[in-house]
Amino acid sequence: MVTLQGVAARDQHAVFQRAELIQSMARLCQPFALTDADLLSPRNSPRSNRHGYSSPVVAQHQQLLRNLGVLDTVLTILRLPLRRIPQQHSLDVAENQERRELFSICYAFLQVFCAGNPINQELIFSHMELFCSHVGTEELDVASTIAETAIGNRALAAQIQEPVLRTFIQSIVKFGKKTRWLKFLEAFVIVDGRPLKRNQTLIVKLIMQEEEEVVMELDGDQGGDGVHSDLAHEGDKTRLEMMLAQEHVCTPHDSFLGYHTTCVRLLAKCAEGRNQSTQPVLQKTLALD
Repeated sequence: MVTLQGVAARDQHAVFQRAELIQSMARLCQPFALTDADLLSPRNSPRSNRHGYSSPVVAQHQQLLRNLGVLDTVLTILRLPLRRIPQQHSLDVAENQERRELFSICYAFLQVFCAGNPINQELIFSHMELFCSHVGTEELDVASTIAETAIGNRALAAQIQEPVLRTFIQSIVKFGKKTRWLKFLEAFVIVDGRPLKRNQTLIVKLIMQEEEEVVMELDGDQGGDGVHSDLAHEGDKTRLEMMLAQEHVCTPHDSFLGYHTTCVRLLAKCAEGRNQSTQPVLQKTLALD
């Protein structure tokens, strides 16, 4: 007789097997990560000190996995329902943590699967709506995977749609200030060292629509004694206290200081080049007089 406990155990084992298989395929797409020994003595360091593969081999593995249809399998997994439990002033928590962990492994695979590979980047780029449906789930880094499609690929970066960018702006408003969401936006502003004017204008427009929630730390017009008060405190701590406590090192993923500096950098990148539509807006936003 089949029991509920037996079914649950088999399901958990199947999830574990899928996770292990996807992780093993992700390792095939990992480039060399040199150790200190490699850097100090690259000729004499043992081969075992090197993890991953050379760029040509990684490209071959990416093509092989693409030809085997692995992407379709991973996308099928990501289309499974993932119920979320809303939290107050925080990211949603997945009801099924085993499935959430499997999704996390899938996104990590997609990130290395498309890294530096224009064909794979384009294949992943066409599934933005699916990926955006998972934004805001705790311990699920969707942003880094989507951003990877833009790295080194100006043609794709220029095609990013406003609803995708808006998803991450709205996530900051709804779930709080997460540095990785600003870094996601950065990936679409400057590509291959050159600004994309269209994306600069679009991102500034979206940010200004939620200015109080996204960049309220920068303009100094939020009450109190003006800019000096606003720059001095965040909650019950001064920013000087945060810097002395190395808050950005102790809590890198939820660091207020990290968010603050990344926000300034993003806005500066949105003003790079000859974009006369963004520069006047940003000069007003960042004015400290």
